[in-house]
Parts: sequence; structure tokens; C-alpha cells
Amino acid sequence: NTLGKSLIAEFERLLSEVEKDESVRAIVIRSGKPDSFIAGADIKDFTRIGSAEEGEALSRAGHAIFDRLEGCRVPVVAAIHGTCPGGGTELALACRYRVASDDPKTSIGLPEVMLGLVPGAGGTQRLPRLVGLATSLDLILTGRALKAPRARKAGLVDEVCPAPILLAVAKKAALGLADGVLRPVRPGIGLRERLLRPIVFSPAGSSVRQQTGAHYPAQLEAVEMPHRGTATTVAGSATTAPPVT
Repeated sequence: NTLGKSLIAEFERLLSEVEKDESVRAIVIRSGKPDSFIAGADIKDFTRIGSAEEGEALSRAGHAIFDRLEGCRVPVVAAIHGTCPGGGTELALACRYRVASDDPKTSIGLPEVMLGLVPGAGGTQRLPRLVGLATSLDLILTGRALKAPRARKAGLVDEVCPAPILLAVAKKAALGLADGVLRPVRPGIGLRERLLRPIVFSPAGSSVRQQTGAHYPAQLEAVEMPHRGTATTVAGSATTAPPVT
């Protein structure tokens, strides 16, 4: 699965159906593929970008669909099995809850900087609000993927379970959220990190400049975007990403 135009169109149609159907109490998103959740954005769409304006429009379209997912009237749970890089992780971050299989094939992360890009669909905003500043910067700047147990430890996913029961566990979580009996607690950006923001961001920017000689602007932007976007975040706040300017 890739987040190309056809899949996005199908996704929007399904969301519209859910928003109109009052009998739907919760949603679980899973893949129909055996070893992949979502493999990120369709790279072919990037090759068709002819201007900065077109690139911005593509990014904002991604923001719009994920904002809509995050603001859905019912809780949405991501049931992750297999590879989940880039846009797949950003989609999962827009869900209210994440369950991952413990299968070795399952891996979650934001590898965009390795392609000379930045996470362009809210990842630089939602991830820090979920797991904190230091952990999110490490994941964004290295582009490394986490296996499910490490993702659970980092706070990137809420539960890990064997693949055969993944859907059942995700459905149970979805109904628990809908009934109000499941109230997940996330690390978020705590008081300590808010007080030590300069100590978190300044060394990260200096390290990137030293390692790359400032020849890789994506990594510098990958530091600046969460720096700007989380400037007014308070501990325990929602994971909603602010508008990107």
C-alpha cells in the first residue's frame, strides 16, 4: 500500500461514509497486504512535482486527510503489521490509538531525511507531542525504524501483540475508547523538556551542521519544524498538529 492519489480518494470516501453512519462507534484501520501496513507516500507523485507551489499543495492535501482522520467523530485505531515507514507512520500518528504486531517484519519510523526530505504530513508535529522532544528528534533525524517492542517502549505504539490476534486486540481497544473505559497515558512533552528546550534543540541543530556541513537542508528543516511547531505546547496537551506555515 502506498499513499497515492487513488488510495487517498478511497480513504476520503470511506471516511465520508463513516461520518454519515451514526451506527459506527469506532474504526480500526488495517492492511489487506500480508507483510505491509502502509509503505509511505507514492514516490511517483514526487517526481511529478514541478514547482514549490505544487509541492506545498501535495503536502497540505496530506495534512488535510490526516487532520480529518484525527478529528473523526469516533475513535480510530491503527492495527499495524509489517512495514510502516513515512506516511504510514504519519497516518498511524493521526489515529487515536496504535496496536502493532510483534512480528519481526513490523517496523515503524520516519525515514524521509534519508531521501533528502522531511516528514511532510504532520509527523514533525504529532510525534513530539506523543513521545517527547528528544525521542522524536532522534527518530526524525536518524530516519531509523523501530521494531514493535522498541516502538512500544518509546511510546510510539500503545500495545504490542502476536500477529494472529492483532485485529481482535485492536477492535477491543477501539470499543474501549468508544466506551470511555480505555484512557491511554502518553509521555508527551513534559515539564522538564519544556524547560530545557534550548538544550534539546540547539545541540541537535549544531550536530546536524557539523555532520553534514549544512549541505543537507532537509535535516536542518527537520530540526526547525518541530522546534517552531512545539513552541507553545504544554505538558499533557493533545497531539493535534498546528497549521504549518
